[in-house]
Amino acid sequence: MKKIAIILAVCIVIAWVLKEIFLPNMGAAKIAANEYGAYFSCRTIHEACEIYKSRFGAYPENLAALAKVHKDLARERIPGYSLYLETVPPGYVVRAVPLMFNRTGRYMFQMDESGTVSACDKNGECETLGDAWHPPMPSMPYPYKPGDGAIE
Repeated sequence: MKKIAIILAVCIVIAWVLKEIFLPNMGAAKIAANEYGAYFSCRTIHEACEIYKSRFGAYPENLAALAKVHKDLARERIPGYSLYLETVPPGYVVRAVPLMFNRTGRYMFQMDESGTVSACDKNGECETLGDAWHPPMPSMPYPYKPGDGAIE
């Protein structure tokens, strides 16, 4: 009976150690993936708004109107983010807002008709992003060396 209790205790400790190593990094990777999706959703909606304007002579009033360009563009939610499109004369603003700041995303993304994307934190501090932006990726739980047999 004592052997079973010891084995069970060792298994619990091993499971706890693995959880502490891998789960925080999985959460950070999920946030980075959500942010990447939100950033590119803003860019895609921007392109769709330009197509909409060329076809109908004006910018769309909301995301639902973009269904005339493509049905998938009318989505108001993507993983971790809510999407908004607002007409602001003379153009529009696209926003991707995290469902929960610092849990599903760290930044709100916004883009206007000029194609400039800004990332704003929870406090409203904004920074203009370039075309090649990507979210910071979490550090790996182990040191990775090229050629060590891991998938490259």
